Amino acid sequence: MTDDEQGRLQEFGVDADAPPVDEKQPQCERCGNELDSGETGVRIAQSRAEREGDVYDVYRGRQKRDICSDCARMERYLGRRHAELTSNPGVSGAVAIFCACQDDNEVDVQPVRAGENHDRRQCSRCGSTEIVIEQLPPEPPQEEIQ
Repeated sequence: MTDDEQGRLQEFGVDADAPPVDEKQPQCERCGNELDSGETGVRIAQSRAEREGDVYDVYRGRQKRDICSDCARMERYLGRRHAELTSNPGVSGAVAIFCACQDDNEVDVQPVRAGENHDRRQCSRCGSTEIVIEQLPPEPPQEEIQ
């Protein structure tokens, strides 16, 4: 930086020797990974009609989330899998189990029967109990009424 440029910056009260400000990249609300510019404000379908018709009801309020495309696909799958499992008699819910032995696009979805404790689950592939359990269906985004 030349002395002339340095002088102009100091006129406006800018410290040219200060470290640059790190702008924090937007992160996925679900996994925490950095998002690309096209992934911010992704519309999330709230109902079966919206999912199947790819049309969004503006009456429902805010439907945009900062979520990566992989997590959006995973949430769609988990919602459908939960509906499929809970349609069976005796099944009161479902859990998604994430384990270190699974790839990024893999999940172990297990039914929960009435009165069953889901805290004592294990990975059905490797039998590990060092897992992350997520109750289904995935939490919908908090709607904001504007």
